[in-house]
Amino acid sequence: MIRGIARPFRPYGIVIMRGIPKWPATVPAGVDPSLAGKPKFTLGDTACYMPGVDVTDAKIAATRYLLMPPRKYNIQMGPYMKKYIDTRRPDMNAPSVRPVIVWTLGETYLIAAEAAYYLGDAPDAVKYINVVRERAAYPTGNAAAMDIQASNLSQDFILDERSRELCGQMTRWWDLVRTHQLLVRVKAHNSDGRANIVPRDTLRPIPQAQMQSVTSGPAYGPMGDPLWN
Repeated sequence: MIRGIARPFRPYGIVIMRGIPKWPATVPAGVDPSLAGKPKFTLGDTACYMPGVDVTDAKIAATRYLLMPPRKYNIQMGPYMKKYIDTRRPDMNAPSVRPVIVWTLGETYLIAAEAAYYLGDAPDAVKYINVVRERAAYPTGNAAAMDIQASNLSQDFILDERSRELCGQMTRWWDLVRTHQLLVRVKAHNSDGRANIVPRDTLRPIPQAQMQSVTSGPAYGPMGDPLWN
């Protein structure tokens, strides 16, 4: 079962590319040699396909359109999130009027699982996580194949599971800060942010207007916290 299908992402997409790419002078294995130097596709053909499952590099090279398995997703290209799509919008640029998600039962299970893990209760942690993962397989997936074991448990796994379940629900910054993983994760996974993130980014600065509104008692520092000075 591909998590992105049951959860908030579509595993495929079409993109507009500048210029139609051509086959190299020496075509990859499995490609008709007579296609060397010719356009890979024509106007109206598929330009990009995201299958949602991994494929080999050889398969990617031999495909005439851009074939992007999950390991090839990047900041610029990847499946779009459909969790908040409002089918009643008059056009794609109109805002969604769907309710904002404040709390879900899935998050309740994940909080219980995380608490159990930190208390050393692996059986309960596994049980609560598997409830969420089996639900993600509904209605056509293999629920049993979604189950994890105690050996899978770690802080990283729990954070990964929260990212899959709660994607788009505005909880990620808080999750990474409270677990002291914001700097670690951004440097490991965010190619755009890793060069600029610093320890003060684990804090939210106090708005200047709020500081100026304090008329009695101790004054705020220049930015409210030494890391922001």
